[in-house]
Formats: sequence, structure tokens, C-alpha cells
Amino acid sequence: MIAQVMAFEGSPEENELGMEHVLDEVVPAARATAGIHAFWLVSPDRARRLTVLLAENEAVRDELFARVRERVKAAPDRERPSPVSVESWDVYGVVPGES
Repeated sequence: MIAQVMAFEGSPEENELGMEHVLDEVVPAARATAGIHAFWLVSPDRARRLTVLLAENEAVRDELFARVRERVKAAPDRERPSPVSVESWDVYGVVPGES
């Protein structure tokens, strides 16, 4: 299992645009991709956000990103803040949540 962690910084308004993008374009793509677990976090002051993606492997992660790109193509003029950092990690332990 691998993880990708993306950090975003900006005004509350910029981060609101980012959250809308996630909810409208990324979450549906993640739900449609088997082997993905994801968490999207925002600071209480709305100045920072984190995306934490867990994928079974690189192929699954790449499938998710391809699905997101397809959704982005449908609305190319939409504002989507870019991350200030992107890091890849290997996952060595997971505690599953209860259903």
C-alpha cells in the first residue's frame, strides 16, 4: 500500500474553491476507484488543507488520477488551487475502521 500526501495553503476563499473541487470532482472519482481510501482535512481557520490518499498500489493511484483528470477536462476554466507540497509514502500499518 502507498500513500500520497498533498498540502495546500491559502486564504479561506482559495481553500473553499479547493474543497468544492474535491467534493465535486475528486470524491466521485475516488468512490469509483477500487482500492482507494482518502481523507481530506482543513484547518479550523481554513488557511490549510491536507489530502491523504491511500492506494493499494501505484496503478490504482494512477487510475484515480486519470479519473480526476477526465472530470477536470469537463470544466477546464474552474479554479483549482495547486498544492504547495506533494509527498509519496509507503504504508506499513493500517487499523481498519468499523463498518
